[in-house]
Order: sequence, then C-alpha cells, then structure tokens
Amino acid sequence: MSKEMRTAVKADKMFKTEEFVYNKLIPVYNNLQKDLDEEHKFVFPEFYGFNNEFGKETVILENLVERGYKSYSRFKSMDWDHGRVGVEALARFHALSFALSKRDPEGFQKIATDMASNFDIKNYDRFNLYEFVTMVEDAGKCLKHDHLDRVRKLMKNIFDKFKKPLSTPVLVHGNYRLSNLLFKREGPDLKAVVVDYQTVYTGCPVADLFYIIFLGSDEHFRRLYYDKLVNHYYTSLEEALKRLAVDPVEVYPRESFESDLKECRSGYSRNMTDTKKILLDFLDTVLDDRGYKQKVVHVNEMKTDGNNYTSALFTINVKTEEKELKLFAKVAQIGKELRAVAKADKIFKTERFVYNKLIHLYNNLQKHLDEEHKFMFPEFYGFHDEYGKETILLENLNESGYKPHNRLKSMNWDQGRVGVESLARFHALSFKLSKSDPDGFSKIANHMAYTINSEATNENTINQFIEMVENAVKVLKHEHREKVRNFMYNPNLFDKYNKPLSTPALVHGDYRLSNMLFKRKGHGLSAVVVDYQTVHTGCPVADLFYFIFMGSDEHFRRLYYDKLVNHYYTSLEEALQRLAVDPVEVYPRESFESDLKELLPFVVQTAVLTLPLVVVESESAPKWDSEGADFSTIILKPTALYIQRFTGIINDLIRWGAI
Repeated sequence: MSKEMRTAVKADKMFKTEEFVYNKLIPVYNNLQKDLDEEHKFVFPEFYGFNNEFGKETVILENLVERGYKSYSRFKSMDWDHGRVGVEALARFHALSFALSKRDPEGFQKIATDMASNFDIKNYDRFNLYEFVTMVEDAGKCLKHDHLDRVRKLMKNIFDKFKKPLSTPVLVHGNYRLSNLLFKREGPDLKAVVVDYQTVYTGCPVADLFYIIFLGSDEHFRRLYYDKLVNHYYTSLEEALKRLAVDPVEVYPRESFESDLKECRSGYSRNMTDTKKILLDFLDTVLDDRGYKQKVVHVNEMKTDGNNYTSALFTINVKTEEKELKLFAKVAQIGKELRAVAKADKIFKTERFVYNKLIHLYNNLQKHLDEEHKFMFPEFYGFHDEYGKETILLENLNESGYKPHNRLKSMNWDQGRVGVESLARFHALSFKLSKSDPDGFSKIANHMAYTINSEATNENTINQFIEMVENAVKVLKHEHREKVRNFMYNPNLFDKYNKPLSTPALVHGDYRLSNMLFKRKGHGLSAVVVDYQTVHTGCPVADLFYFIFMGSDEHFRRLYYDKLVNHYYTSLEEALQRLAVDPVEVYPRESFESDLKELLPFVVQTAVLTLPLVVVESESAPKWDSEGADFSTIILKPTALYIQRFTGIINDLIRWGAI
C-alpha cells in the first residue's frame, strides 16, 4: 500500500485495531461464551500470530476454505438464508459487547474509549474533499433529480454525523458485509464465520445491520424481506443476550433499537438526528467540566406523546469510573414560524433564568425548612443556550420512583391535593422573596412580565384563532355558544388573564398534571414540577385555575372544586408562616377571593386555546419540529374527550354565573 493511500484510509489505525481484536478482544469474548453450546457461539477463525512492524503488518489465521467454508459472490444480492445467518452472527457479535459492558463495566469503558472513532473533517485536505464531492455527484447521476437533492442534503452533514454511538454504545464491526463472511452448508443448515476485524470501533449496532442489508441486497430482496430481516436481528440479539445471562431490556430495549433504526435509516450511514447530536456534544462538555473523563453514555429518545411540543426529550445513562448518572434532557425542536408564535425565544430564556438564578434564590429561602415542607426542584446539570439548540440537563426523576400522570385521565383527590400543596409552596417562595428582597424581586418581576407577541399576529393567525374558537363553540349547546363567542372575541382577552391582579407573584404559567411527576411513599404522595419555561409575573389564582380545569372533569369539580380551592389557600398560609411571612400582609383571604371571582371567566380562554393540546390523543398530537409547522398546526379537531371536558367547563362557569 502506498504511503498516501495508507494515510487516506487510516491504515495504521486499521492494523492496530486488527491486532487488538485478535490478541486481546477475542480471548475476552471467548471467555464470556465458554459455557455456551458450540451452535450458539460466535465463531472466530483460529489465530496464529500478528506481526506489527510498520509497513509489514501480517496476520496468520486458519484457512477456513479447507474446512468447507466458501465466499459469497459480492455481485449477487443476498438470499434469505444468507441474510438470516448473517444477522444471527451479527447479533451474537453485538451480544458479546453488551455482555462485556455488564460483566466488566470499567474494562469495557476503557476499550470503548480506546476504540472510539477518531474521524475528523480537519484531517482531510482540499483534494480529499474534492474527491468526496466528486463521488457524491457521480453517484447522483443515476438518480432522479428530486432524489439527488435529498442525497446532497444528507451528504453535506455526513462528516458531523459519522461513526458515533446513538442510544447504546457497543463494539461494532464497521465493515459487516457478505464479502467479509464465509459460509458453510451442512445439510439443511448454513453457518457463517466473519473473517475481517480491521474496522471494529465503538458505534451503533444498527449501523452494522444496515451495512450488511443495503450493501448486500437489491431492492427486490428488501421489498420481500427487509422488515423480516430487521426483526430477525433483534430477536436473535435477545436470544443471544439471554444465553449470556444479560437482560435485553437493560442494555438495548426494543424502543432504543427502533429509535436507532429511525435515525440511521437515511442512507444506512450512522446518521444521528440533529437533536441527539446537539445533546451529545453538550453532554460531553458538561461531563468534562465535572471531571468525568472516562465515560460510557447510553441515550434513549422518549416519545413526547403530546406532553411536550417545543423540545425533543431524552433519558441518559452515564457510567463513569466514579459513579453512574441517570439524566433527563430536553433539546429545542420547533420550526421557525411556530418558534415565533409560541414565543420560544422567551420560553428558553425563562427556563435558563429559572434554573441558573431563581432556583438558587428559592432554595436559599427555604434551606432551614424540613425536607417534607420544601418545594422540590429537580437537580440541574446544565443549560446550553445557543439559538436553535437550547438544551437542558436534569436528573431523571423516573429513576427515583417518580411517575407521570396519564394526562387523558381526570385527577383524583390525592393528586389534586398534592398538586395544590406544591403550587402553594411555589407561590409562597415568591411572596417570601418580595418581602426579604423587595428591590431584587421588583427587578425580577419586571424582567418576567408577561408580554404579547404582536409581531407574530397577522391576518392569517387571526383567521386561525377564529377557526379555533368556532371549532370549540360548535360542540356546545346553542344557548351557550354566544356567551363563549362574546368572551373570546373581547379585544382585551389576552392582556388580563396573564397579568397580576391584587398581588403580583411569580407564577408557573403551565401548571398541569403532565408537567408534574408523582411518587407514592406508603400512604403518602409527593410531587415534583419538571417544567419552568412559562414562569412569569402574574396572579396565583391563574395557576390554580389552570391546574384544576386542565386536569379535571365536571364530575370531579362537583365533588371537590370548593374543597380544592380552599385547600390551596390553607396550604399557602401554612407555607408562608413556615417562611416567617404573614399571609395577611402579602395575600389576604379577601384578595384571594377577589382574584377568584375576577379571573374565573377567563377559564374559557384556556379551555378554548389550551385544552385541545392537553387532551389530544398521542397519535394526533401536532408536530412542531418541522419548518413547515405554523399556527394552523395547533388547530385540532375536537375529540370526544375534548367535547366532554370543554362542555363540562362551560356548564360549570354558567352554573356559577361566571359567564
């Protein structure tokens, strides 16, 4: 091999990898599978020696051809039998990596770090890049024009998204194709042995799977067998892991596999979604800043299922030499137009302010309280504030036993009680801050004042607002429709509900069940609030109404509305007194009752505009992450649940004389 080509293909790395695999990794793997039946082992060719002298690198192996193994023609598409056996062998190879990560986490971590891909665009000169572009364009000549544009778009960012783990890092083959396997027929059975290990690295299992499928098959084969082959790989992986006494759900659950399939599908090329790459880049920075140099990271993308519209959600497991971290992340994922409509710039800045500044102030105010009386915040690890890539890292409270409430179900008394107790403590901290540091609170209150985004309002958004109102109104009784229309078309509608009334406080702004996690401890129930993107200066009663009416049905309110409202104020009094604040000074009962009466009609606004998003079925939840998403995305057809909840709210408001 010429010197220039040796550099271009990173041959030094390839030969060192091959030497490591045969001298170190294979003995480790064979020890892991020594108790398995021969038919279930991953078969390695017998190794005789490796010469690692530069330019003379040599490996000596057994000649498998003499044992009846044959190569497969690389010009032919695979058939089902060869595809099946190929993915079975691949599954066993990956299973050994997972088993090693469980049996010897530190040893695996060191290997995974050493075997990480070091591909770097900076190592490529202008000639190399010109050759790469030429290859792309030559390939594109055989495509339809609309397909060529898609390929060009993908290949633009290929260097940033190449050779990285996705949800779960494993040692992958890197060049897993039919011509790197030998096959042997024994009666009706077919066996396979892999014969090249120069490209092993820490990556994503699905990258290997796509490599063998797309480089070894034609379109006709994939039409017949693609889904079957993909499913057979995962089934084989589950079986191989169980034989190695490893729980598949712990190391590579089906959800992670499906997520990786989706992300890698564009061109089989280890493609990572932008959000996951943003997260991993930021996560590296956070962990490095905390001194965690040796680490193995598992990332799982969560389905938002209508619980979040502005961000992609992830859970993260980080294993370091010192400890294991269980984290949760949100990464901005919202189209340009909806970013303006939803005031996303303000939302992300608010969240950053709350976690970087406000929580520190609040925790200092409540540091002397017993744990049971504190307002709990999730542990915060960092915030990335780059425009369009806003990311927040928090502890994963699910790992501590906290669970979400089904947003499609009405709250029960226990959840309602705990929810308003937590809300009262949150508001009490704001009142305490206003008493202990009036000037500081005034600055924060002015900074956090609610503003209406008039720039995003145009004829189109006004027409779409009218459509939302009319969609809601048409499900009501005829005698109720004009009452709702008259209220919703009031020109001052948006200004009043989100502004302070008798007493300004920092309010949550989106205080609902799906922004809380609950944990049962014996007979007790505790709650943690997990989203602070909408905190603003407003009226405490607005939060209380939002929580009750977005999270309950008419039947619940008939039983518990008065009791829950009273329990909120009693809890607020108790929380203030624990903070050495006189409730009569900051928010007397008379002011609370006045705010209740004045704001109750504005529940109509929330019921028309927000309730559809709260109770939408998961499969119908709007997608805000595409550039084509606009205000019309949030116009939803009324569902049976929405009709039930909305008519119940209007029935209550009319019965109480609010509208």
